[in-house]
Amino acid sequence: MSARLRQFVAAALAALLCCAAPLAAQTSKPRLDVTWSSEGPLANVRIAAVPPVEMRLETAGREAVLRFARPVAAFESGVLQRDLARFVESTASGFDTLVFVGTADATPTMRREDGGVLLVLRLPERQVADETAPDGIAVERAERRLQRLRALLEAQSGQTDIARGRLARLTQEDPSDAEALAQLANVERQIGRPLRAANLLARAAALDPGNADIAAARADLARVDAAFVRVEPEYRRTSSQEKRYLVGTTAEAPINLAWRATAAFDTVQLDSPGVRRASGQSGAFKGGRQRGAFGLAWRGDEGTRVHGQIFANTERLGAGLSSDLVSDLARYSLGVELARPYWDFSESLVAGGTRDRLFAEYGERAFLGLDLRLRAGLSRYGLPGLSDGARSATLDGELRLPLDGIVRGASIAYAFDGEYPWRIARAADPTSAGAEYRPIPVRYREVHAVLAGYTLDFKRVFDTTWPIVADFSAGPAYDRYGHRGGPLLGASASWLGDGALQGGLRTGYGRGVGRDSSAATTIGGFLTWRM
Repeated sequence: MSARLRQFVAAALAALLCCAAPLAAQTSKPRLDVTWSSEGPLANVRIAAVPPVEMRLETAGREAVLRFARPVAAFESGVLQRDLARFVESTASGFDTLVFVGTADATPTMRREDGGVLLVLRLPERQVADETAPDGIAVERAERRLQRLRALLEAQSGQTDIARGRLARLTQEDPSDAEALAQLANVERQIGRPLRAANLLARAAALDPGNADIAAARADLARVDAAFVRVEPEYRRTSSQEKRYLVGTTAEAPINLAWRATAAFDTVQLDSPGVRRASGQSGAFKGGRQRGAFGLAWRGDEGTRVHGQIFANTERLGAGLSSDLVSDLARYSLGVELARPYWDFSESLVAGGTRDRLFAEYGERAFLGLDLRLRAGLSRYGLPGLSDGARSATLDGELRLPLDGIVRGASIAYAFDGEYPWRIARAADPTSAGAEYRPIPVRYREVHAVLAGYTLDFKRVFDTTWPIVADFSAGPAYDRYGHRGGPLLGASASWLGDGALQGGLRTGYGRGVGRDSSAATTIGGFLTWRM
C-alpha cells in the first residue's frame, strides 16, 4: 500500500470516528439508578449512572442540579417524588441534566461518592415534629420497631401467617422501610417462596445498599438456590447378616428463575446370605444394582413447585409427576409414580422390582413451633413377569414439639409408620410341594415411636464461628402388628458453612420396626457442592 493510500485510509477512519462519536453518545445513554432513604429531618438520595459518566454538581437555594458529560436516560420520578414529598417539591430530567427542587426551607447539599453522587436534603427540626405530638416521628419509629419485633417472634413461634400480614402492612405504609422488606423476605423464605423472597431482598438492597445484613441474606439465598451436587454414601448391616453399600447422588441446575433440571443416580452393592428370587428359589446373593431419574421442575412466585421425572433401572422405564402447594401456614403435596425402581425389599432390589404409587402429604408448623407432617398413599408392587405382586395403603407422619423454653435445642416427637396390605399375590413354592410363598414379602406394619431429640448448634450455644450442627435422638418404638419393640437411636454431625462445600456424618440403630424383624445399624454421610 502506497504512502498516499495509507494517508487516505487514516483520514477516512478519523472522519468516520468523529461522526460516530456523537451518534454513539445519542444512542447509548447511561441509565440512572436512584435510591433514597430518610431518617428524621434528613433524606439521602444516591444517584449513579450505568455505565459511569462524569457529573458536574451545582446547588442554588432549593435547587440541586446535576449535569452529565453525556445524554442520560430519563428515570421514573413519580414514586420518588410521592415518597419524598416532605423533602422534594418537584424533579425534572432531560438530555444531560437532572434537577431536584426541594420543599420550602429544605437545604440541599451534594457530594461525590464512589460511582455516583449523594444528595442530602435537610429540613429544620420544627418541620419534622407533629403539631399534636412533639415527638411524633420518634413515636412512629418506635412503634414500627415494635411491630417488626412482634413479627419476628410470631415467625419464630410458627405463626407465619400473622407475621407475614403484619410485615406486609408495614411495607405498604412505608415502601422505603428496608428492614421491614428484608424481614418479610425472611418470612417468605421460611414459608417456602424463594422467588418472592429474592424480589423483596432486591428492593431492600436498592433502598439501603450499604446494609451488610441484607447483602448477607441475598448471598445466602443465592447460594441455597444455586446449582448443586449432593453425594450420600451409606452402609447398612442387619442382624440377619445382610449388608448393603449404597451411594446416592442427586443434582439440580437452574435453567432460569422458574425452571430447574434435576437428576439422581443410585448404586448399591448387596451381600445377603439368603434372598428369594422371583422363581421361588432362595440362596445367597452378592452383586450390584443401579437406578436413575431425570426430571424438570417449575417453580412459581407463590411457592408452587411442579416436578416431572423419568425413572429407569436395567429392566424398564417409569415416570412420575408431583406438585407442592404452599400457603402461609401449610404445605400440600400430591403425586403419582409409575414403575419407580423400589429397593426397600431385598427381593425387589435383586429382581429389579418397581412400585406404582399415588400419594398426598400435608405439613404445617403450628403455634409454639409445633411441626406436623402427615402422608398417605396407595401402592402397588411389581416384579418382572408379575406386575401386580401386592397392593397396600400406607400412612406415616410425625408430630414434633420444640422444648427451647425448657432446654435450648431439645424437642420431643411422636412418629407413626403404617402399611396395610389388602392384596398379596402368592405362588407355588418350588422347594416344598403343596406350599405357597409371597414373591413380594409385604406385611401389616404399624410402628409407633416416641423420640427425644437434642440439637447442638455450635454457633448459637458456644458463640463460635464454627458452623457445626449436631443432632441426637433416642426413644422406644413398637410395632402393633408384629408385637415387636426396640430402641431407635440416631446421631449426626454436619458442617453447614457458607462456602461451596457442606458435609456431615450420621449413624443410627433400630430393632424390630422395619420391613422385617431384623435389627439394623446404619452409618452414612453426605457431601454437598453448591456451584
